[in-house]
Amino acid sequence: MPVPELGFPTTIQITSLQDLISYTGKKWLLAQTNERLCMSIIQRYQYPDLLARLLAQRWTELETIPSYLSPTLKELLPDPHHLQDMDKAVERLWQALKAKEKICVFGDYDVDGATSTALLVNFFRDIGYPVDFYIPDRQKEGYGPSKGAFDALNKKGTNLIITVDCGTTAFEALTHAKSLGMEVIVVDHHRPEAHLPACVALINPYHPSGPSPHTYLAAVGVTFLLLVALAKKLKCHRNVPDLRSYLDLVALGTVCDVVPLKGVNRAYVRQGLKILDTKPNLGLKSLIQVSGSQKQDVYQLGFILGPRINAGGRIGDPSLGVRLLTTQDPEEAMAIAQKLEVLNQDRKLLEAQTLETAIDLVETGSLQEKSLICIGIQEGHVGIIGIVAGRLKERFNKPVFVIGFDGTGFGKGSGRSVAGINLSHLVHMAKDKGLLLSGGGHAMAAGLNLEESAFPAFQAFLESVSLEELPEPTLTIDAALPLSALSLETVRSIEDLGPFGSENPSPTFLISNVYVSYLQLRGEKHFSCTLKAENGGTLQAMCFNALGTPLEEALAKHQDRPCHVAGTLQIDTWQGREKLKFMIQDVMGGS
Repeated sequence: MPVPELGFPTTIQITSLQDLISYTGKKWLLAQTNERLCMSIIQRYQYPDLLARLLAQRWTELETIPSYLSPTLKELLPDPHHLQDMDKAVERLWQALKAKEKICVFGDYDVDGATSTALLVNFFRDIGYPVDFYIPDRQKEGYGPSKGAFDALNKKGTNLIITVDCGTTAFEALTHAKSLGMEVIVVDHHRPEAHLPACVALINPYHPSGPSPHTYLAAVGVTFLLLVALAKKLKCHRNVPDLRSYLDLVALGTVCDVVPLKGVNRAYVRQGLKILDTKPNLGLKSLIQVSGSQKQDVYQLGFILGPRINAGGRIGDPSLGVRLLTTQDPEEAMAIAQKLEVLNQDRKLLEAQTLETAIDLVETGSLQEKSLICIGIQEGHVGIIGIVAGRLKERFNKPVFVIGFDGTGFGKGSGRSVAGINLSHLVHMAKDKGLLLSGGGHAMAAGLNLEESAFPAFQAFLESVSLEELPEPTLTIDAALPLSALSLETVRSIEDLGPFGSENPSPTFLISNVYVSYLQLRGEKHFSCTLKAENGGTLQAMCFNALGTPLEEALAKHQDRPCHVAGTLQIDTWQGREKLKFMIQDVMGGS
């Protein structure tokens, strides 16, 4: 169906809307559209008006728009050898294969680490050279390589270790490995410090000797490049599998690590979803069946499959994810998938209990008044403190650190940030002041370890840091449409903009002056409702994690008076039937 001209409804003045604050404390901003580029896109490519306008907001290169909408590895995959030390790594692996050395893949316990590990384990198995893997226990061993882990690998006769999604700053552990006579190849995507670890090769887009233009890659994306280079080396000597068959794992790790979905990452995810839909990894196929998921898309990767694979590393056996993704036994795959499903339910319960405690600590201490929130929770489970930090960040629109203390005098913490505040810099500043035992991460997410006695000083340090430039919470509206213009065809007209995720979010639409009806609690904390327009049109809607938040109040209050709602469109598939749903992100009082 034709999509009507976009823009805010004439009943709302843009300036007056942007002067208002939503129920979640945000200002709504209208995305800027390059009208000249929009018209050029329509004239040259005959794209629908809505797609052209969204493209004009997100992509400025007119000539490359077709490849942007249809990303392929053939066009976007970079030469693996542009990465520093790639040649060294491939040559060392080739020597290990010829000498029949014992190889072990050492991975992180999150989805990016699990998929990176599974890529290597599956590849080596498929060329007839099985290798071991090791995933550390989050609670007992913490993040990354350790002396104890490498001692255990040395006793097993390991000659060569490949670390994935970790290792760049594991100086002590890698030096220890060298002293034991083991060599290490590091495959990572975290920023290095001033000096580099003792390793044969450091394959990292941030390598200081030659940074890559592809620093947005997840570890699984970097690992795939290593396989591309290694496969080329081995082609004349061994039967090499079609690497495209692994792309569902690459897509999963890329989406779950919330890296920017641009460049080759778009191709990784787009092509990986095709594999997931046609011939998926056996473990993922079993997990899809157990979870009851209906559609292979980015939402399924990030919110259905990813959390279940993560559950093992968070509160259970950290090896479950890799075992699921590497098994060739259908019965074992189903058993592991069912175990992860149970663990994920347990994780949700633990998360809800911890979040309630965390909110109480923030509000009773009036910490929501501070520029940055930092709380400590006794016996806070290290596997879920990152999730809780994210929930608090969403609730209070501020950077958050949550520290879990284990009763032994030490604590492990996770931070989640808002745009404009780099947590990695704060953590490194705190380390330089001697407040932390270790720490690192990204701008938007960071982890740390500290002594419990240092917690007050760490809190004081965070309070002393000037965050006066903390950005005002905002929500960007891509387009305003009348409810009558929203349909399955509307969603399909913009599908090629995907995959949607970090730095390419699903378009946010504004619907003005609608009423909320049939409001019902779904599950433990979600709400479903029907949005009704003044002309009688209706649209089914969902609002996730709204229980006990300002959004619950907003939905209840506007059952008999109009409101403006902002959110995204989603096609809900159930038993082969498709239905349009509006996913509510925010609500503002209407006229």
